[in-house]
Amino acid sequence: MRPRIEIAEVVSFRLTVPYSALEQAASDELGELPLSLEQDGADVMLKPADGGDCSLRFAPVGEELVLTEVLICNDEAGAFFSRVLARLLTDHAGDLEAKLVWSQASRNTHGSHAPVVFRKGRAIPQPASAPSAANVLRDAVLAGGDPQGELAGVQAASDQAAAPADEEEIRQLLARAKEHWAEYQRLKSAREEA
Repeated sequence: MRPRIEIAEVVSFRLTVPYSALEQAASDELGELPLSLEQDGADVMLKPADGGDCSLRFAPVGEELVLTEVLICNDEAGAFFSRVLARLLTDHAGDLEAKLVWSQASRNTHGSHAPVVFRKGRAIPQPASAPSAANVLRDAVLAGGDPQGELAGVQAASDQAAAPADEEEIRQLLARAKEHWAEYQRLKSAREEA
């Protein structure tokens, strides 16, 4: 099964384009992603021709169109996001900050999502995150389980994904998490004995 963007939580965006840019996007052959350009009152909508759950809404401002709404949902392989929205952002020096929730957990680099940032048309790389170790510990504590085995798995995954400079920080965080877990267990045992 191909990964898809289940939903994009758009935090902020700024994009102004000429109408001709949307006409070109709708007429370009994008392989598996034919687009349609539709009027919706005074607004213009750019969306997949097959309907789909993705769309971009633009409002006319003078001779240009300003992006007013971004809907990305059930986007197979992230095609609408990458081939349409990212292309417009790049070509027209737009800004975007979003959290993409992928159907494939390995693509969610920050726990439940993958952050994406564009500034003036340039994609800004987001550093890999290690909150997954904290999430595993928290979930294990809430469930009353022993996170030691789970933390070892997170450590192995973190070692593979982390940049060399981040490895030591991740090791320190995991060591502190193990110390806190041991302290929690000690206090819990002491309270149960009292």
